Amino acid sequence: PRKENMYGMHTEFTTYPLGKNYWHIVNDSRCIYPNPEMILINMSPCNSSSFTCDDGTCVPMTTRCDQNNDCKDISDEKGCEIVVIDPNNYMKDKPPKQAVVKLKVDLLKILEIDEVAMMYRTQYTVNLERVDP
Repeated sequence: PRKENMYGMHTEFTTYPLGKNYWHIVNDSRCIYPNPEMILINMSPCNSSSFTCDDGTCVPMTTRCDQNNDCKDISDEKGCEIVVIDPNNYMKDKPPKQAVVKLKVDLLKILEIDEVAMMYRTQYTVNLERVDP
């Protein structure tokens, strides 16, 4: 008996098959789909440091879930969730043994310099980034 090949057919013929699109999967005996006529597959041209928008365009991963619409279809802001910490398993007094914290300070303005009082006031931003091993 001849074995049938498994393949997918792009169902939106008016667009390129990049991004999230529905595909029709034929002869796949390994997976069971609820509806093999409409399987949502994301075909990405983006590298690992980029996010693939639903329309197939790429934006930097650092802009995902930043409350700015970087994708034209706003897909970089969809599905974003606040980190939920389980209070029964999280021990705030015991940080990871080899965590790295990156510190970045940007001086925005010098607001005042008082030489007599030996004092100065500044405006700055502080960015802390923890990198877990």
